[in-house]
Amino acid sequence: MVQEKEAVRNRILILTAASILMLAAYFIIINLDGGQGGFEDGHDHDHGIHGHYITYTDPAMITSVEFTPRGGESFTITRRDTGLYLADGGDTEEMSLTVSYAAALPFLTALGPPAAPLADYGLDPPVMSVVITAADGVYGLSIGDEALSGDSVYVLSGGVLYLADSELTWRLTLPERAYRVRKLWPGEPGDRPLLTKISVDRPWSSQSASGLTVIRNDLDDDAPIGLSRYQMVSPVEFICNDDLVRTKILNGVLSIDFDEIAEDDIEFGLSAVLSIEAEDFEVTLTVGGEAPGGGRYLMKDGIVYIDRLGDYGFLDVKPLDLTYGLAFWLYRFDDVKRITVTENGVVRTVPEDTSEINHRRFFAHVLNFSVVAEATVFEIDESNKVTLEMTDGSVRELIFTRQNERQLAVSIDGARPAFACNIRDRQLIIDGLDILDAGGSIREG
Repeated sequence: MVQEKEAVRNRILILTAASILMLAAYFIIINLDGGQGGFEDGHDHDHGIHGHYITYTDPAMITSVEFTPRGGESFTITRRDTGLYLADGGDTEEMSLTVSYAAALPFLTALGPPAAPLADYGLDPPVMSVVITAADGVYGLSIGDEALSGDSVYVLSGGVLYLADSELTWRLTLPERAYRVRKLWPGEPGDRPLLTKISVDRPWSSQSASGLTVIRNDLDDDAPIGLSRYQMVSPVEFICNDDLVRTKILNGVLSIDFDEIAEDDIEFGLSAVLSIEAEDFEVTLTVGGEAPGGGRYLMKDGIVYIDRLGDYGFLDVKPLDLTYGLAFWLYRFDDVKRITVTENGVVRTVPEDTSEINHRRFFAHVLNFSVVAEATVFEIDESNKVTLEMTDGSVRELIFTRQNERQLAVSIDGARPAFACNIRDRQLIIDGLDILDAGGSIREG
């Protein structure tokens, strides 16, 4: 009887020891091989010399990575002969990094089959579902919520639940917009093209100056001295001060760049439309309000970016800011056949016996009309004007309308006045004609 009890006890001890050994072997297998023999697709969990991996393959062998975000539409990074692509274009560097992370995703702990409903891990639905197609097969990942520790996330693959490093897994949860090209300007970083046209449409500005367009002229060798390379064509056609264009518009526009991609839920704010053209480059941007932490929102092709360092002072530039002090017209003396001055409806001309030196000095006064303010009076009164009859048969006119005690609104060839000159500029012409009619000589300067 005692012998039978001893035999039973020995059998129990043997079975218990065997069970312990089997359990120990099971946990050893989990720690070495990720908790089970393979993925749903039959791939064994590989492990490299630096640790244990949920996925482990050569990034160059990956042909596509498909992402399906929670509540969003799927998108796919695809490898072609010439590199990685995302529909409608993408940032190659960002895509390459993601593919590298997808190829070898390490785990911190293999938890085994889920012990609770998937929703408890943020896996029903997952934050991101990832399907990696490689030359050696297909790998599937479901990425869930952060664990309580905060430095790891739940990842389900092949029926096994893992904890993976949050920082490494984060890249696989990036939205599609994160892969959009963040490069605005062509060429190497820091390169900027020679801009030929800049247009800014600012709905919040006054009606007369809501749209501002500046173009770059290719000047001929025989162009009048002082003619600017930059010309305003909207809201009025007028030459610009080159230095003012550079400091107030060009420098700001050329400082724009894409520093980061904005979150989905933002308040874009009041917007202006900026169109930029160069010889082999053209882009249209929508400029929004200020972003949290500094900078401006920019939208291109439906993607919202943040520019942290750009100078957007050009949004507030007025036509007068680019033209102050410039002459209303620039012509060569030899191109002018006749000068006529209309004063209160009375037409006056330079006397025919006027010497060439006096004629040139009078012509200098005619060119002396310069921009000093924006026009505030827009009616045109043709009773006071200066008319130039050119040697090529054309006729140019400046028409003056009093807008206050010191200034005259100026219409160029009958167009709506945009700027004003000093009354003194026109008085110099009247005084010059009085001197010539009296047979006198106009002083130089």
